[in-house]
Amino acid sequence: MITSINQLNAELEAIQEAHYQLNSYYFGEFNLALQKRDLLYPVMICDYNTATLNANLSSIQMFITIADKVYKDNSNLIETKSDTLQICRDLFNIIKKSQRWGAIGRVTQGSVNAFVEKGKDEVAGHVMNITIDLLDSNGICNLPMNGYDFGGGISVGCDPALIVNSNGTYSHSIASGDTFTLPNMNFNVNVNDVYKELVTLITLDN
Repeated sequence: MITSINQLNAELEAIQEAHYQLNSYYFGEFNLALQKRDLLYPVMICDYNTATLNANLSSIQMFITIADKVYKDNSNLIETKSDTLQICRDLFNIIKKSQRWGAIGRVTQGSVNAFVEKGKDEVAGHVMNITIDLLDSNGICNLPMNGYDFGGGISVGCDPALIVNSNGTYSHSIASGDTFTLPNMNFNVNVNDVYKELVTLITLDN
């Protein structure tokens, strides 16, 4: 995978560490997270259970749980639900819109469900279910294999592809079968300069 689960985990943990309202992070099952004694609330718990393998993409069904402790008398239940829903929105905006996450994958859909859990810790919050399309390889070159005959003259260790533009000012090499996303380019146009050039052209034509 171009973007692995390990990388996805590291990026999600980086969000938790930077967010003022989140004090702990756990990647794995919700019930196992609640058993950890060093867990500090509010907590961010991430996990996935299904993935779809497509051409150049691996779609991961990710569950992101934001939970906080609830008092025995439920006096802070509404506040807890309000805060955790806003945090879910913060995370969705980061994953959906930031350039950093744009290089990792693409969020195609998302939904949020509220919950109240009364176990060792009485907690409440929201579970955000999002589908993330991670960039992946569709090739069979450069696999960790040796001595396997793919047939058709294909062998492990295919040559990389070279991406160039028309005037040779840009080039980039990628492994065979990989996907490369071209970087965005911004152009600043001074309206006054364009106007001056147009005036000059009109004057020359006359």
